Amino acid sequence: MYRRHTAPLILLHVCTMWRDIASADSSLWAAMYFDFDTDYHRDAPATELQTFLESWALRAQSRPLSVDFCGDMVSRLGAARSAAPMMRLAPKVRKLALRIRGDMWEHYGESSDAISWPILESLAIQCYRSSSYIPDEHGPNYAFALAPGLRKIHLHRTSGLAVVAWKQLTVFYGDACSLQECTELLREAENLVECGLCIFGDNDGDFQPPRALTHMFLRNLTLFAPQEGVHIVVALLPLLTLPALHTFTLPDHKYDDNDADSFVDFLQRHSSHLVEMAVGRTSPRILAPLSALAALQVWDVDPSFAYNFAALLEDPGRERANARHVSADSARTIATPAQEVSGIKISDTDLVMNATLRGYQSPRLVAPTAAKHSKTDANGASCFGGAGV
Repeated sequence: MYRRHTAPLILLHVCTMWRDIASADSSLWAAMYFDFDTDYHRDAPATELQTFLESWALRAQSRPLSVDFCGDMVSRLGAARSAAPMMRLAPKVRKLALRIRGDMWEHYGESSDAISWPILESLAIQCYRSSSYIPDEHGPNYAFALAPGLRKIHLHRTSGLAVVAWKQLTVFYGDACSLQECTELLREAENLVECGLCIFGDNDGDFQPPRALTHMFLRNLTLFAPQEGVHIVVALLPLLTLPALHTFTLPDHKYDDNDADSFVDFLQRHSSHLVEMAVGRTSPRILAPLSALAALQVWDVDPSFAYNFAALLEDPGRERANARHVSADSARTIATPAQEVSGIKISDTDLVMNATLRGYQSPRLVAPTAAKHSKTDANGASCFGGAGV
């Protein structure tokens, strides 16, 4: 099956007429997709690959490029030369996605290597490795230091990409390996509207305890902590004050009553404006302070949580209406005392509970299937579901 990005190449080989049409229409070449693992490119020498990419960019003429490189780019071009195609394309690239194996930054990214990305707005880099998360090994990287229009960054398993204009970012998704790193990132990126942190690491070394911070513009926050990162999330929440917070996502099921104090405190401080929330199985106590909540999603639901949820909805002291609908993939139905609730359904395979309050329709909360597969897999797939921004 052909990808849509290969359509221009196919047209070039149909006939002379279609070749002329494809060559003349620059819009066909504005999206450059290149898979270094496919048979089509497997035996081509590095010089031929570079010529191919340059000819593609020429056919796009003055149109901004959306570039997506994936596969074993480092092995095909050689580590020392793997950044060369990007250096040539940089002036025309508006969106760049690199989903590659290995670490191309080992031989590239010193301060003298900084190049200009005059129109780059969106950057997504995902380096696949055979081992688990590897922290920074090569020091600061300046590859994207000169990108005045960069607003969105998605980084996963990528070392050394620290030198960017953090204050200009509005969207950031990436890894963090310590409490200190989480707070420093949020402090530097003071204009973020949307942020997702995949938190790894089992301790903070000898760092001084981070200071509390207030972030004025952050509306959407996602915190994912596989295994050893849970305690960092528990320590991070008391430090955060987010006056604009609208959506909070905590897609994990490893939190219990021992950690509930941290979550309850955070939710109490943001209850007046927090509208959407998605969490893994956790203490029902977290629901009590949520007076403004209009949409809730819970993964790994058990009967006790469902009963407690229904009881909270029936509390006459609550300031909002009861849920209009609560459901999940169904294996059995649990009766609830809430007449307005059409049903709480629990499945043995896909335990997800969705609550829509006051008829609110959420445009952002992820679907149950997507949520179950959003964690980091053995091949390094992003815990946020891919490298795209």
